Amino acid sequence: MSTPAYSHLELLPNELLDQIISHLTTEPPSLGQLHHPPNLQLTQSPTNDLKHLSQCSQRLLELVRPRLFSHVCLDLYDEADFHSFMTNSNLAPYVNSLVAIASDNSDRRVDPFWWRRVLRYLDPRHVIVVAPPVFIGKTLATTINDDHTWAFDMPLQILALGRECMSRDSPRLPDLETCTCLLASRPWTSMTFNESSSLKAYNHYEYFLTRVPSFLTAWGMNVRLGTHVAERPNDLSILLHGLTSFSYTAVFPFYNHSQLVLDAVSRMDQLRRLDVQLAPCRGNHITELEQRGSMDPNDPWMELATSYSLIAYTVSNMPSLKEFRCGDLHVEAMRQDIIAALDDVIGDGGWPAFPILADSLLPPPIPMEKAASSPGQASKSDWSLKNDWVRGIQSSKESIFRCGVVLGFSRLRMRSKESNEYIGQVPRHILTSHLRAVNPSSDPTAFIIHPGSFEAFAPRTLLNELQASSHDQPSLTRDEAIQRLDSVQLLPVHNFPNAAQAIGQVSDVLHKIQDKRERREEPTEPNTSSNNPILLIVAGLDTLTEGVIRVSNPARGAAVLTATLRTLTRLSRVHASYLSIILVNTNGVGSINSEWEKNKQSTGNTASHGDGATRQPLEDGIHSIFHSDIPSLFPTLLMKALDQGIDTHLLISDLRGAQIVEVIKDRVGTGLGKWGIWNE
Repeated sequence: MSTPAYSHLELLPNELLDQIISHLTTEPPSLGQLHHPPNLQLTQSPTNDLKHLSQCSQRLLELVRPRLFSHVCLDLYDEADFHSFMTNSNLAPYVNSLVAIASDNSDRRVDPFWWRRVLRYLDPRHVIVVAPPVFIGKTLATTINDDHTWAFDMPLQILALGRECMSRDSPRLPDLETCTCLLASRPWTSMTFNESSSLKAYNHYEYFLTRVPSFLTAWGMNVRLGTHVAERPNDLSILLHGLTSFSYTAVFPFYNHSQLVLDAVSRMDQLRRLDVQLAPCRGNHITELEQRGSMDPNDPWMELATSYSLIAYTVSNMPSLKEFRCGDLHVEAMRQDIIAALDDVIGDGGWPAFPILADSLLPPPIPMEKAASSPGQASKSDWSLKNDWVRGIQSSKESIFRCGVVLGFSRLRMRSKESNEYIGQVPRHILTSHLRAVNPSSDPTAFIIHPGSFEAFAPRTLLNELQASSHDQPSLTRDEAIQRLDSVQLLPVHNFPNAAQAIGQVSDVLHKIQDKRERREEPTEPNTSSNNPILLIVAGLDTLTEGVIRVSNPARGAAVLTATLRTLTRLSRVHASYLSIILVNTNGVGSINSEWEKNKQSTGNTASHGDGATRQPLEDGIHSIFHSDIPSLFPTLLMKALDQGIDTHLLISDLRGAQIVEVIKDRVGTGLGKWGIWNE
């Protein structure tokens, strides 16, 4: 018998051939498609180099086969044939990753415990399941509520599990007959879940009441409520304890569902890396297709922004987490909002601070000749806040009421039981002073967003204020007052989403006004209507946030409030040359504490108790110079979030029959400590 003729390539030693074959080996396409819309073509590869090489000769086929079948795809309807092929060909020991596909076929059923058999002869490092949501839930021993499946377009989801290494002793693979969950089949250390898109549900009225068909809904609900509303693995805490990496992909999930996902993530107490992607991939036009329906195009983006606020809060409270990755920074329109929401996590954009000398933080010294010519002059008048409210909105950086900042007015809780008129007097005075000073214009000079029950800025109240003379302000005739009020836009709101939407509407108008001002022909023309400052007043945002907390939780309330406050801060900076923003907080600040009345005569920084003990307040660094016995002005998460969004915070309170206005915080100016008597 003649010896078969080999090519020069085949005559090379096996070691060299194996090296050549390794250069033709590529990553499986499935690992690169985990964050794309789930589909049954997950394993299709654009290159077939190994397959073509294996067809050249029998010898090359023997060498290529182990690498060619290191990544395999299994249609679960044909598992028996797959098993026969893998065992007869002795390829099972070489399998590194497995993609298991179960399409939604009502004619054929697949055993959700398929992995018990498959993992008896395969020991892959990665297992990827592409299947309907209910099937993935059963694979994880979790019952999914599919009552609202009709509202979503989620025929398939992707679950991927991975581990650092795999056993090389295949004959001794564990017996999984008593195992009830794929997560318990191996010591998995990473999990990736692609939940698919929730965008279709936005076409339905009250979309936020629908429940996403996802196993994370059940896991998060159990975690947060501590109830057994859905079946899940009994040892879920132990299983999640082994995960060090988790990746979550979804397209515009609702913020309340994102909270459930984060509740589940919080139980992964050894998690070191978290990846999140909530927007469509680059080049995906799913939003354009869905907007042909009845959905409000703003809703998905608002839900995404709120979700990132929740993510930032959760990540900041996970001590084990070392790495967080955001997959949505490619969305240019949302990039700044996402960075702002995550700023508390990454801190100053993730860049190290440059070293500076300590003496550069001190104010410049006063020249000797100036100090000698006016000794004590600054101390006589600079402390008085009265001068600022008389002048109203100014462009000077030394003024308290100026453009480019977010001002906040608050009153003490339980110290002042007056109606909203109590907290609304000073902001209304700033508004009417502003209206008296501005030149007549066709553009709005003020926007007022307020709850319908807030009467301090009602049209009749503003008209009476303009016609009256108070606090050194001249009165106007009725016609003049009406002319000024014509440039004021009132936007009554009923809940927090209405307020956020109204702020968005004002933002659009401000951008149009800015474009109009930039196009004017004589930019240096003085005292024209186009130079008018604009005042934006938002009243009752704290009260509206409490409505969110009642139907959700404090973390959710603080998150949506923080997102909205960042929007206001961004507006104040973008339009810093002519926009001033005032927040009027209708709820009081400070703790509800019966001991206040016992210690109200105290004026120092400590408060004595009956047992002789003393208490050191000022725990948050912000306090009132007239009510230093109050331990903390911002004791709750909501109050802290509210104060963080305010540049200059003013407190209105009563002291010995007088109404005091004082600056308790000024992080962008030098007004801290200023005060004045509003009414005696």
